[in-house]
Amino acid sequence: MTTEPSQIDLATLLAELDDLLPETVTKVFHEVQDRPLKELPTEGLPDEGARLVKWGTRERPLVTSKGRIVLVVQKIRDRLERKVFSPLHRALGIKGHKYTRELRLLVADTAGCTSYREPSRLVHKATGVWVPPRTGWSFVQEVAREVERELKGNPVMVQDPVHLADGTEVRSQEKGGHHDVQVAAVRDPETHQVQVVAVEVNTPAGDVLKGENVERLMTGDNPAYERVGVVAHGRCLRHLGKRVRWLLWNDQGVGNGSATREERKEFLRNLSELLWTLEHSVKKHRKDHDWDALVKRIQTTLRGLSALATRMEKAGYTAAAKYVRSNGRVAVVFAEMAILGHWMPATTKGIERIMGMIADRCKRKWAYWGSGLRNLVLHLLTRKTRLGVFVKAQARYLKGGQVMRCRSRPSSTSYNTAPNGYRPEGIRILQSILSMHPSTQER
Repeated sequence: MTTEPSQIDLATLLAELDDLLPETVTKVFHEVQDRPLKELPTEGLPDEGARLVKWGTRERPLVTSKGRIVLVVQKIRDRLERKVFSPLHRALGIKGHKYTRELRLLVADTAGCTSYREPSRLVHKATGVWVPPRTGWSFVQEVAREVERELKGNPVMVQDPVHLADGTEVRSQEKGGHHDVQVAAVRDPETHQVQVVAVEVNTPAGDVLKGENVERLMTGDNPAYERVGVVAHGRCLRHLGKRVRWLLWNDQGVGNGSATREERKEFLRNLSELLWTLEHSVKKHRKDHDWDALVKRIQTTLRGLSALATRMEKAGYTAAAKYVRSNGRVAVVFAEMAILGHWMPATTKGIERIMGMIADRCKRKWAYWGSGLRNLVLHLLTRKTRLGVFVKAQARYLKGGQVMRCRSRPSSTSYNTAPNGYRPEGIRILQSILSMHPSTQER
């Protein structure tokens, strides 16, 4: 007969004790301890002695969202297998862990949208429990494992999807260094909802799309994405315009100087007229299905871009001319897809919002990051764009996801209790604080 007791859902148990004080919670836990003790086998050994005997008790501090409680844990010795164990530890899944899963999840969720030390302050204000900042960020790593597992196990089910990819730089802990964050997402042609499918940090840009069945891809002006084998690869019109503006400013013209402000405005005005006229034509002809007119518009746009590049070249702005000539073809891919019956955006606007979330969270207050950046970005973007997957990951974590072990040290520097003890409205206060925090609002 097995000596493994049935599992007790600690998160559900604590939720039922929402309005009780820590002393009452401790008493309830002592009553709960009797459940696994009653389930232990009672058969004896050949010498007619009991197989399981009580082997003393010890105090076990446990930090929960209800405050710090101290359990008097009953130890049991198995004479047959010659080992000592605690049925309560096994039933609750807290062996070797100082913080309960529901508290770890609360801290990790708070850390996903606040600064480094702020999660500790917010959780302390809400629950009366102090969690050191470094410890709180290890909880983000634990939850991110489950989030990534659910993200890979739940592919986006969208008919005729369009993939978007973009990257950004975030300061690293090394002086003058940075992390290269790459994000891949899927945009639904019907609802235009953008959902994250992969996040990578400090890897080649194309690696973020590995394992994805990509047919149509819209990206910025990063040349690394050109090596990704796809049926149709489009270039964002906004990125194209910004890049040409910078090249005109930086390029050495006829007079050994950069383009003047009037020259840049004239070239950019002509470029904008060509590109945005094409975008509006695509919107119009998707409704009236006048594909012949759209073909003529595409040809007119390509001829106009070629003529614009020639003018730039004659003026001495060779870098800008070369860029327009080499990227004019990929700039009209979204219009060609419309003729073939597939929807494709003209810009990376959907994923730019996601890049804005990363900037709001990781680039404010001169923040710099270490190896935990990917866990944070994965946690943040999954919660913002794929809430269903994120909720599943949370439930999976509460029911037995991997937890990093930390030694239990009943020291006053490891945790503190609020002066007034546990406040039952603490969790609701925390939720209201998070809802009012600017970085938690949808862009």
